[in-house]
Amino acid sequence: MAVYLSTLKQNFSWQERLFLSFMAPRGIVAASVASIFAIELVQFGFEEAGRLVPYTFAVILGTVTIYGLVSPILAKFLHLSQSNPQGMLIIGAHRWARQLAMCLHTEGFPTLLVDTNYNNVSSANLMGLNAKYANILSENIFDELDLTGIGRLISITPNEEVNNLAALHFQEFFGRAEVYQLPSPSDRLEGRPVEAAHLRGRVLFGKDYGYELIDRYIENGAVIKTTEITAEFDYARFKQHYRQLAVPMFLIPEKNKILIFTQENQPDPAPGSLLISLVYEQS
Repeated sequence: MAVYLSTLKQNFSWQERLFLSFMAPRGIVAASVASIFAIELVQFGFEEAGRLVPYTFAVILGTVTIYGLVSPILAKFLHLSQSNPQGMLIIGAHRWARQLAMCLHTEGFPTLLVDTNYNNVSSANLMGLNAKYANILSENIFDELDLTGIGRLISITPNEEVNNLAALHFQEFFGRAEVYQLPSPSDRLEGRPVEAAHLRGRVLFGKDYGYELIDRYIENGAVIKTTEITAEFDYARFKQHYRQLAVPMFLIPEKNKILIFTQENQPDPAPGSLLISLVYEQS
């Protein structure tokens, strides 16, 4: 018991320990003991002891109701929950995934990169990024990852099967609206089966920008960078300036809010917003 309490103290903050103590399971033991005592007491002639069981269950139901009503308020008060977390779980920690994560990290958005390539993870950690060496498809992955502040998944590995399975794996956790993946070759084909859409994430950036193409651009000198859109340098001038290559990826319209460019959704960058995009640097 002492070892358990020591581990609990080391691995959890005081806010988390307080929340756990409030939410600790109660009722199972009480119901079992009350039933046993009620039977024994009735046999000894205490007929009113039969009320012990319904009273105990009434208390249990009451505490469950209180937990359901108070726990969201307590979690918010202790800063353990966010109503609309904007952070990104990024599957893949390769070169341009790290560039992308750095842009998001610099603007204050929590990021967590996950990769099975140890060198990629080490490079991300050396850059000051939060990266985890793990298999995103493992059974215990939800126990391995700290998803505090993370509200969506983007799967950008070179492996189409991993991207598909990761998106499917995390749909229940984030919801399909917040699960994204790179397009596959089949996305460029006309007449792709519609019924397959619910088994995949939303298509990032556009159907033409798969891993191989983006990687080729990066290999040829393209970079992922953040650009401020102003009245003088609006989106039209941005596209004209970077006419050789301008692939919008993320839009930050205001502080602590981010929008993702997808095949179906292409936000319109307004003055005052920040645009994260893939471009060739202009001299």
